[in-house]
Amino acid sequence: EQEGQRQQNELRSQFEMAQFELKRSEMLIDLYNRQIESSEQARSLLVSAFSTATGNFDEVLRMNQDIIMLKTQLFNAIRNGVTAQARMDYLSSKTE
Repeated sequence: EQEGQRQQNELRSQFEMAQFELKRSEMLIDLYNRQIESSEQARSLLVSAFSTATGNFDEVLRMNQDIIMLKTQLFNAIRNGVTAQARMDYLSSKTE
């Protein structure tokens, strides 16, 4: 009986950790999407400034690098969220 209770507690703990990871991923996805949107707006302004010869091309390149980095982080957050959801699904099936 104690062993069964221990296993149930372990499954519950793993499920709660996966739930936390999923929530964290959702928050990061929202954050990265907002950051990408504002960075793309800033890049648009930089491109406009560059096209009128008042901007610096290096700034445009740096902004593009920042956007690529943010999109990479976004994809990692999505991957982590999908993994957490799959773990929750698996753990749920073990308790049924």
